[in-house]
Amino acid sequence: GTILRLLLLAGVCASQSVKRGQKIFLAFALVGLVFLILTKSRTSFASAIIALFVYWSLVSSTSRKFALILGVSFTFCLFLLLFGEAVFQAIQQGILLGRGEDSTITLTGRIALWEQCIEYVAQRPFIGYGYGSFWTPRHILEISDKQGWSIGLGHSTYLELLLNVGLIGMIAFVLIYILGIKESVKYLHASKDTGYAFLCAVLVLCLLDGILEAIIVFPNMITFLSMVSLTHLGFKGPEAGNPMVVQALDRHYDNR
Repeated sequence: GTILRLLLLAGVCASQSVKRGQKIFLAFALVGLVFLILTKSRTSFASAIIALFVYWSLVSSTSRKFALILGVSFTFCLFLLLFGEAVFQAIQQGILLGRGEDSTITLTGRIALWEQCIEYVAQRPFIGYGYGSFWTPRHILEISDKQGWSIGLGHSTYLELLLNVGLIGMIAFVLIYILGIKESVKYLHASKDTGYAFLCAVLVLCLLDGILEAIIVFPNMITFLSMVSLTHLGFKGPEAGNPMVVQALDRHYDNR
């Protein structure tokens, strides 16, 4: 799901930032979307769509945003008026992506798992058990035995952070990503480079994905990409070698 989301997001972003080969990038984005739906992962699908909306809202003009939102809203309302009863059930099944109602209510067993893990968090709330030190054989056996299925992680980035580095580490993690999002929007407005909208969408994707998944705390492609994005935003930025951008950023700080 991680690679498919990046393929979808990168394909859409690349198609709007190049003059040639736009259809090729859109084709890659479509492939990513189709296979993402086939994975039946609600978290991955929802986070990818929201990240795309964030990117679109940053690069689109105000008039285009208003016109598109108005058009989509009117079309959707008209569609429900004409075919509402016939499609409500289909919409429900589509939202669930083939999952049963019981698994949706319990978030596929996550709620019971989180409730038990919170008990461990309460024992060391501020500094946690140490990075990578919570999921010992003893904890795995205790939690798996009570939950009735094999468990080796908390299925939430924020819960994993609480267990490993405590409340202090989790707050620092969230603040770093929020600051990265803020800086990417600032650099986008100053440089007009849509690549910063892509960086913003990636960081938003990571924060959203962390609610129901713990992918971001383990080595993988999206973790690497988010770290590269934060490093660029924190230590380089768009001002290098561009006097116009330097002036725009100076005006930005002067107005604050």
